[in-house]
Amino acid sequence: MASASGRHGESYILHILVSPLPFLRMGTRKDDKMINIGVDQDSNSISKNTENFTDCCDSSRSPYYAYSNLDSLQTTTRQLRNFLFVNPSEFVEGQIETMGNPKGVIFGILCLFSSFFGTLVFFPPLLIMSFLDPRIGRKALDFMIWLWVVYCVALYENFCGVKIIISGEPAPEEDGTLIVMNHRTRFDWMFLYSYQMRCSSLSRLKISLKKSLKAIPGVGWAMQVGGFLFLDRKWESDKHTIAKGIRYFGLLKQKPQILLFPEGTNMSKHTKQRSDNFAETNGLEKYDYVLHPKTKVISKVTENCTHVMYLGKLPNFYKMLDIMTKSCVFSTDDCLDSVTDITIGYTKNIPENESDILRGDFPKEIHFLAKRHRERDLPTNSEDLEKWCKSLWKKKEQTLKEFYEKNTFGEGVKNGLQKDENRVQHLFRFATMFWTLFMMAVCWMLYYHPLFRWYSLILGVFFASISRYGGVDNLLFNSVDKLSVTLGYYQT
Repeated sequence: MASASGRHGESYILHILVSPLPFLRMGTRKDDKMINIGVDQDSNSISKNTENFTDCCDSSRSPYYAYSNLDSLQTTTRQLRNFLFVNPSEFVEGQIETMGNPKGVIFGILCLFSSFFGTLVFFPPLLIMSFLDPRIGRKALDFMIWLWVVYCVALYENFCGVKIIISGEPAPEEDGTLIVMNHRTRFDWMFLYSYQMRCSSLSRLKISLKKSLKAIPGVGWAMQVGGFLFLDRKWESDKHTIAKGIRYFGLLKQKPQILLFPEGTNMSKHTKQRSDNFAETNGLEKYDYVLHPKTKVISKVTENCTHVMYLGKLPNFYKMLDIMTKSCVFSTDDCLDSVTDITIGYTKNIPENESDILRGDFPKEIHFLAKRHRERDLPTNSEDLEKWCKSLWKKKEQTLKEFYEKNTFGEGVKNGLQKDENRVQHLFRFATMFWTLFMMAVCWMLYYHPLFRWYSLILGVFFASISRYGGVDNLLFNSVDKLSVTLGYYQT
């Protein structure tokens, strides 16, 4: 009898594991051999009496409770905790603990799967179009990347329950802008998509990031195709990458919106200590909510006699400002219209790394405070820009201190540039439907058509190989530059 009950118990656990119902809490106690699987249940409501499993599963009782006195069920519980990234050694006897939410794993799988096969299926023909007609090809590529990003945002907002709150004065959607933002977690760039979708241009957002990230299958390949700026932290090569990238968009009559983190890295215990050491050495105030921006610079002169500065690691926004205003040689206007200062704050949960995301530890709310600084109002020399940046980060420290006391930046968007939320939700539904049908079709093709498996393998090897030797981004930058010279294509 006990053995049969144990098998039923394990089957019930496995049934819940593959069902869409969220796991939020689990607990065990040796005195009654109990397992509780539920949604925000009060531990006081747990019965202290030992009951059998079949009685628990009666329709008159909650389907989220299961009781058993079988050791095999406890073993299943430990395996389930391991699967959901909970360290069994941290599970205290007689105590209910918050455990991992499998929504994080589902989010990661869906993002990786859709980006990987989306790159292999949609981008090859569009890349050919980009080499033949760069302007039309660029628009088509940006549309597909935009569609995937909308799907990604829909997943972490609607599926994982992240709420977005925006305040301040965003820059207009048509602006070419340099976005500077505090770097609280590794995922600030991803969460910025929510802000861009509502207040700015999602398709023209380009991120400056480490060169090693371009090799990530799927996501990294798509970033190459999107024209993101991959930097290897050596100015002699980085200055050409930045100039070529911005020149590329200028030749196509586009104004990119480039995200840059002046702090150079995300906040952590280690980086916070380094920032404090820097403050002590230079007689500066220690910050609790931001890192000191990189302002110690060395002047250099580039090939086009542009006066730029370099930090030794990642380029700071002084150089980016200078290059953005002087690299678009075939544009009637400069690439830079403004600098958008964005302060990001989190409530309840702050995911520090990838394992936090996989555990489903998404923030409950993400707050953005935006402030637009017009290009004509910015300082014109490097010394004044350095002082301006320090002042900006000092204000940001105070703003974040007040935010974490009140959990709000204040009133909403002041200039009326935020898009209608109903329209945003319609886009979420469209993108979700599109990528869900696409992934179902891919699974069907992989199962029934060997040719598609070979196609995916060959193109996967192609993207992996080209990522090691320059990347698709360099091919795009070089191709449009050659066309402009040989045909005079975009000089008018």
